[in-house]
Amino acid sequence: MDSNGPRCLTLSGNRRIVWDNFLNAFKYDQGEFSFALHEKLTMDHFDFDPASKMRNHLADEVLDENMLKLMKVE
Repeated sequence: MDSNGPRCLTLSGNRRIVWDNFLNAFKYDQGEFSFALHEKLTMDHFDFDPASKMRNHLADEVLDENMLKLMKVE
C-alpha cells in the first residue's frame, strides 16, 4: 500500500499509519481473543462497497479509542 496515499494518516514526528495497520489489528483481535477487544468492528468496516464508503459511523468506529487500545496490544 502506498504510504502517502489517501488511506494513510501522518502523525506528529512523521509517523505514518496505513489502512493495513487497522485491518491487521482487527484480524489480530478476531483471531487471538475469545472476546474481541473492539466489539463493534466487523469485516464491513474494512471491505467497502460503494454504499458503505459513505457511512461515517463506520469510520468513527474504526478510529475510536478502542482501536487505539487494540493497536497498543498488538
